[in-house]
Amino acid sequence: MKAMNQKNYIWEQFYFLLTNEEDTFSKIPINKICEQSGIHRSTFYRLFHDKYNLLEFGTSILWNQFTEITIHDKSIDLFRQRTLFINLLKLEH
Repeated sequence: MKAMNQKNYIWEQFYFLLTNEEDTFSKIPINKICEQSGIHRSTFYRLFHDKYNLLEFGTSILWNQFTEITIHDKSIDLFRQRTLFINLLKLEH
């Protein structure tokens, strides 16, 4: 699997964990991300510095998706996209 595809897949798996009501950003360890993605920790660290780097990568994907919404789609998907960003930013202090 190419690195960009792998990064996207890891992001999708992390996003799944992040949007799970039981998990918050601070409570998701790298081990859990790796287990969910079916990768070794060394693969994770080859692609990302840490989970904050993964979050930055995923946020840029979501932002690009958000800004590509057409005028018609905004009325339908704006609330869903807003919810995605809010869920991502639920960082425990």
